[in-house]
Amino acid sequence: MNPFEIAKARNIEILFENLGKTFGYYSSYIRVQFIHINNRLDIATQYFVCAHELGHAILHQDVNTSFLKAHTFFSQEKIEVEANTFAVELLMTDNAIYEFKDTSLTINEMAEIYGVSREVTHLKNLQY
Repeated sequence: MNPFEIAKARNIEILFENLGKTFGYYSSYIRVQFIHINNRLDIATQYFVCAHELGHAILHQDVNTSFLKAHTFFSQEKIEVEANTFAVELLMTDNAIYEFKDTSLTINEMAEIYGVSREVTHLKNLQY
């Protein structure tokens, strides 16, 4: 699935900016949601970053991560794992993986095709 199209359909603004070493982030202001993506990333990485930040927009739209860091014990890492899982499931659907069932491709090779980093392929939950 295309995270850019989903964001557009949900009226989430996507901004491409020079973010230095930051890949992207999600923000909202007065009920307007924004996904910020580093314009220096390659297209495949931008896809994954968009999917990850879309995960935040859908799953954590009311979470203030700066507040969490400074004032609570709630794991910010948990939120990032949830957003990564959302991105992996969005970009590597079961049907997409099933198309490769008769090949010798590994899950990591399939992940590369869909722009998913090998570091997060373990988050894929296969249902077939």
